[in-house]
Amino acid sequence: MQAIIRGMGNTFTSIIQRVMPDAYIFCLLLTFVAMLGAMFITGKSLFEVVDMWGNGFWGILVFSMQSSLALVGGYVLSSAPPFKKVLGMIAGLPRTHGQAIVLATLCSLGLWIFHWGVGAVATGIICLEIARQAAKKGIKLHYPLLVAGSYVGTVAWHNGISGASQLLIATENHFLAEKIGIIPISQTIFSSGNLMIAIALIILTPILTYMMIPEEKDYVSPATDQLGEFSTGEENFDAGQKGTLAYFLNNSPLVPILITLVGVTFLYHWFYKWNGAFDINTFIVIMLMASIILHWRMSSYIKCLKHAVKTAIPIMLQFQFYGGILGILVASGLVAVIANFFVAISTPLTFPVLAFIGAGIVNFFVPSGGGQWIVQGSIIVESAQQLGVSIPRAVTAFANGDAWTNLLQPFWTLPLLAFAGLKIRDIMGYCAVILVFSFIVIALGLMFAPFPG
Repeated sequence: MQAIIRGMGNTFTSIIQRVMPDAYIFCLLLTFVAMLGAMFITGKSLFEVVDMWGNGFWGILVFSMQSSLALVGGYVLSSAPPFKKVLGMIAGLPRTHGQAIVLATLCSLGLWIFHWGVGAVATGIICLEIARQAAKKGIKLHYPLLVAGSYVGTVAWHNGISGASQLLIATENHFLAEKIGIIPISQTIFSSGNLMIAIALIILTPILTYMMIPEEKDYVSPATDQLGEFSTGEENFDAGQKGTLAYFLNNSPLVPILITLVGVTFLYHWFYKWNGAFDINTFIVIMLMASIILHWRMSSYIKCLKHAVKTAIPIMLQFQFYGGILGILVASGLVAVIANFFVAISTPLTFPVLAFIGAGIVNFFVPSGGGQWIVQGSIIVESAQQLGVSIPRAVTAFANGDAWTNLLQPFWTLPLLAFAGLKIRDIMGYCAVILVFSFIVIALGLMFAPFPG
């Protein structure tokens, strides 16, 4: 069996290295695909499609800012000294190549399930740390597989506590509230069915990455410059002259403590006084407050913040292009055509799986859980109600589809690849193997695992 899995990894990698363009080029190509689809499938003119693209380009700014803040918060939290110390201790555990691959995969799963922003960034830090410590110990590694293992945890991110669609429908006055009401995360993220799928992925994924380890003669070792020390930008920050008020404010824990108290007080009132929901906005506040207090000094926080913004900029820019794609899909009705196709061939038993596949296809064009839910949510909900499928099961099907094809959508690999110094085509073949086998696990869970309603 290992020979088969290893062969699949090698074959997929060989193919993808020849055909996969850069992530930004991939985004622009998808733009043209969406334009052509709108013209030939829905009958829109070129000028109409361009107008749709322009409206969508700016229509996603709110969610783009939310996602960017979440990523920045994840980056700064990941680079906080206590967090990095823990990551360093974990990275030193492996004694063999296989242990390193399994550890990278498990860390990826854990971090992505905890929060997609932390997963997108912290995986790069711990991947590099594993590679550095392996080099010091003389452990030979197949570096592209190690980096791929550090990314494949994305397949389970929507099963975790930052699942965008689940958090959005738990938010008061969300856009589908009149149809389905407020659905707490106890019925989605913490439902028995979702937990069963998450556990199955946590077991399966490390086994697959381990089985893809090539023969030692085929190892690709990391280059020396790829293992450079992670910089926090300390050399570029002016903390002020010692003994001055500026120096005190920049380096005293007083400011982080006070602002964290403000954030904690707000969260207390939000949850216990105002009965607010645990949604994407409150999660961002928690991330930002946690990163500030863990850095302990604003000088340390600001140093890392500068690098966090640099990491987030490519994603921020690509978000706007994906917003243009989203505008085309929605205004032309193309997304409805895709979704309704899968609904039309569905039964109550098969609907969750077909909704899962449909969400996976749309995710190529809109790689944003929340943004995609805004596009597909009403179609998923109305179809589930017509077929008698519970809303929590339907939402979980959508969420898993959005996460599933992240394994082939290069958008969220950008932070990790920036750390690792690799190209998307170096790792995507291994991710494709996980895509194939995770489909089986998720599909069975969506059909037969228990969900509320």
